[in-house]
Amino acid sequence: MEWIHPKDDTQLIQLAAKEVRSVALDPNGTLRTSPDFSTWLIDAFEKRGCRLTLLIGGADGLPKELPVQEKISLSPLTFTHQLTRLVLVEQIYRALEISRGSPYHKSGDGPG
Repeated sequence: MEWIHPKDDTQLIQLAAKEVRSVALDPNGTLRTSPDFSTWLIDAFEKRGCRLTLLIGGADGLPKELPVQEKISLSPLTFTHQLTRLVLVEQIYRALEISRGSPYHKSGDGPG
C-alpha cells in the first residue's frame, strides 16, 4: 500500500489518469456492506488483475474532472482526510480477513 499526496488538483488528475483503475471515495458513491466491499476488493485484485487506486479528496473534495472508473462510499457521513484513511485501512484489512474466512468480521443479523 502506498500513500501519495499530490500538491494540487492538477497533479492529482495527472496521477489518476496514469492508473489502470481509479476509484474515488465519495459520500455519494456506492455504499457497500463490509462483506460486499470484500467481494468488490478481491474481485478487483484477483479477477481483474489490476492495480487499484483509491482517491481521497481534501477539504474541497475531489475535482469534478478527475478521471475515475467508479465512486464508492465508506459512509454517507463526511470525515476528515485522516479519519477516512484510517477507516479505509481498517476496511481493507476487514475485507481481506473476510475473504480468508477469519472470525475477525463477526457478522450478525444486522448489516455488515
